[in-house]
Amino acid sequence: MTLLQLTPEAVVRAAELVDVPAVVRLFAPTPVSSRPPVPGLEDVAADWEQTQRAMRLMLAHHALEEGQVWVAERRDGTLLAAAV
Repeated sequence: MTLLQLTPEAVVRAAELVDVPAVVRLFAPTPVSSRPPVPGLEDVAADWEQTQRAMRLMLAHHALEEGQVWVAERRDGTLLAAAV
């Protein structure tokens, strides 16, 4: 496994399957429905769950297999950032 020392408290490494839900949360921290309404984007909230599922599938079945997902995490396992 490739590790890059970012700071004494963080490390950069290739993502694994168990990282996928946390990476999706990093990209989309709160559901659209909990944000203030934006005129013209009412339909987006209805598709939010489907969008998250598609994102998880793409990450798990394509990006991870190709080695294209990297994460920065603290020593306690908390993800700080992700790059795809």
